[in-house]
Amino acid sequence: MKNTRFRDKEYIEYLNESRESFFWDEKQFELILKHINLNAIHSFLDVGCGLGYLTFMMAKFLPNNCGIVGIDVDSKLIEIAQGNAKKRNFSNITFEVGNIYALEKPKNSFHFIAEQLTLSHLAGPQDAMNELIRILKPGGFLLLIEPNNIAMSVVDNSTTRNLKIEEKLAILSLEMKVQQGKIKLGEGNDNFGDHALELLIKSNMKILDVRLCDKLNPAYPPYNLTGKEKLLQFVKNELSPYWKKVFKRYYVAGGGSSREFEAIWAIKKRVTKEIERTIINDSYYNVHAGLLYSYLSTKTC
Repeated sequence: MKNTRFRDKEYIEYLNESRESFFWDEKQFELILKHINLNAIHSFLDVGCGLGYLTFMMAKFLPNNCGIVGIDVDSKLIEIAQGNAKKRNFSNITFEVGNIYALEKPKNSFHFIAEQLTLSHLAGPQDAMNELIRILKPGGFLLLIEPNNIAMSVVDNSTTRNLKIEEKLAILSLEMKVQQGKIKLGEGNDNFGDHALELLIKSNMKILDVRLCDKLNPAYPPYNLTGKEKLLQFVKNELSPYWKKVFKRYYVAGGGSSREFEAIWAIKKRVTKEIERTIINDSYYNVHAGLLYSYLSTKTC
């Protein structure tokens, strides 16, 4: 796996802020997991576990005697996940360093395997899925949670709704070329959620449930002080030298020029500064909508 962003301090801070509270809540997992007799699940694997937030969510539903394992390629993330588990007093969770393309686990060894936003970071998601299916028991369950991130680029907020069409298209073209560049560099596809169904069907997995995450985290006044500070910091971080460097690298790899990038980045900077101003003035509204899919399937043989 070529993607090395996960070792960057700023990216890890982003994971800490976004993963714990944004994606799913327990009621949504209840809808997904109603297809499974959870009492019969004695082994669970969260692959690409990162800081462990999906692992911890799933542990709330699994029986106490279930062996729970989280695996990630990055030892730094595993170290943080272990600390997170300790803070939450989980004693039945083990975190390990491992490669999703070659997991050191026997064939047919897990009753239930899940991943969240892992396959979208890979150059070879089909190869990774084949490895997950190899270690999944017959009749076992596979849960994929993957996004279409480009969708967020066309959702208006109280600032972007006032942009000219040309400016909106420029920002959308930035996102699309960044995505194309990421694919060309072999660092994944942030719209992989659109394609996961095809890979599951072609891998002879039986589909049990497909749904969209319906959890939103809208921003609107009056903000409490802590929420306002977090929102303002999140918006400011979008213009940081770190993220500019990441976006420019992908944009150029996607066929854009440095000159084009700087011109569009200037538009993005102006828009972001206006968003900062409206947050400070308690006049910013954003529903924060996006597309995040869950696919639950079972291994038939």
